[in-house]
Amino acid sequence: MTEDGKEQKDRQDDQSVQEMVQNLNQMARTYLDIAAVVLVGFDRQLNVFFINRKGCQVMGCREDELIGRCWMDIYPPEPLREKMKSYFRRVIDGEQTLREYYEGPLIDGNGQTRIIAWHNSLLYDDKERVVGVISAGEDITETRLAQREAAREKERLDVTLKSIGDAVISIDSEGYIQIMNPMAEMITGWYMDETRGKLISQVLQAASDDEQRILLTMVQDLLAPGKAQRLSGEMTIISRLGDKKIIAYTAAPIQDETSEQSGHVLVFRDVSQVKINQTRLALSQKLESIGQLAAGIAHEINNPMQFISDNTEFFARSFAVWQELQEDYEKLTTEVEKGQVDQRQLALIKEKRKSMDLDYLKEEIPRAIQENMEGIQRVKKIIMAMKDFSHPGQKEVLADINHAIEITVTLSKNTWKYNADVTSDLDPQLPSIYCTIDEIKQVILNLIVNASDAIQEAIEKGLLKKGIIRIRSAVQDGFVVITIADNGVGIEPAHLDRIFDLFFTTKEVGKGTGQGLSIAYDIIVNKHRGSIDVKSQPGQGAVFTIRLPLRTQAESK
Repeated sequence: MTEDGKEQKDRQDDQSVQEMVQNLNQMARTYLDIAAVVLVGFDRQLNVFFINRKGCQVMGCREDELIGRCWMDIYPPEPLREKMKSYFRRVIDGEQTLREYYEGPLIDGNGQTRIIAWHNSLLYDDKERVVGVISAGEDITETRLAQREAAREKERLDVTLKSIGDAVISIDSEGYIQIMNPMAEMITGWYMDETRGKLISQVLQAASDDEQRILLTMVQDLLAPGKAQRLSGEMTIISRLGDKKIIAYTAAPIQDETSEQSGHVLVFRDVSQVKINQTRLALSQKLESIGQLAAGIAHEINNPMQFISDNTEFFARSFAVWQELQEDYEKLTTEVEKGQVDQRQLALIKEKRKSMDLDYLKEEIPRAIQENMEGIQRVKKIIMAMKDFSHPGQKEVLADINHAIEITVTLSKNTWKYNADVTSDLDPQLPSIYCTIDEIKQVILNLIVNASDAIQEAIEKGLLKKGIIRIRSAVQDGFVVITIADNGVGIEPAHLDRIFDLFFTTKEVGKGTGQGLSIAYDIIVNKHRGSIDVKSQPGQGAVFTIRLPLRTQAESK
């Protein structure tokens, strides 16, 4: 190849290389411009020699408005500018190590402060001298704001959980504890740090094997896939320190942003003292009822005891005369055996026998014995009813509701016998149910006494001469249903919604404490999971309806 041809070939190669470099530079610029981050380069004097399209958009300026300007006079807020200048000058002069990553504020073209995560790298010339810095900035404002809001929300949640009076335990979808507040720590005896990696059933320990099985079943129900379980109830637990506590709990599902169930939150409180107070209140009201019945019971016992006493005196007198006659007959028998009969003595005996009126005694003594037996049965019935009613049992047992009604009617007789008649229509096939029967008798007594009071008030107002209290028992839809109806003065509509409120009463001061119906509601609804309601119209009496679930022993636990 000639020398001229070689030179022409070299020029063509150089042109091709220049075109390729130009194309590569154009491609690189395109890539830099479409990048989603701010890319900026500044020289040793901190003047911008390159900024991509994203950087121009963020700064709200054209590229030609930024090239040649000091970068530290453009992007950081005023208080940071001199500090940033000093720092990068020392880095470029080799006096300080470059921080390859840091976060800092940037004032955008709208005057808004953005948080930028900067990734920095030094630029070198072919002699390994620092000639500038290239920085890539990612806008993380929304991320950091979300993180700060999440932190604030967590702090608010922590403060809330620490300040509320209820215990709170959060579990994940597998039953492992995620959160426990201080009240939960206090009740269970476990600290939050100790429960990490523990199942809820390891921390909440029931006080009995039966309740532990119920607890495990509850946890299984909560964790069952596809079920948004919301449960509530009461159980007795034993804390880590060994003391027993009654807790009332509610469990509700936690759902994530996709509405998928991600766990449950268990909210509970120690109601041990509440239960003690309720028991004391119920016992106090029960003793009050017994006290109110005491005078009437004494009167009911006194009546049969009076004629038993009179008949016993009659027996004593009759026996004394009979014994005297018997002695005379024995003397007469002795004389007859000796063949010596004193006619005068025989006449005296005949006269004495005639004066005793033995025919009368033969008729009256059996009658008096029968009266005494009936009187003894009446007293025995009252005493047994009193003993049964006042028995301090607090456990659920299989009980006969009809028998409880009959006992209570017997005991309360003196409260209604002068102003009302009581009729009973009790289902003879009524099944026994598991319940705390002495509490059920207390409810029935309260309703009978209230019915009697309502009838007495109606009599005093001249609405009737004598009332009637009707008591029925039946089975309906899985419930034992007891109704107690009266034809007394009835209840004002404005009072119906408050009738079961504690201390609410329409009776005169000294005649009612407002505890009876409130305690009845607690016993039936809260303790036996039943219902009690009332229907009434002024002047037309009232009907109270009690529904008790037909529970097996296992269900009652």
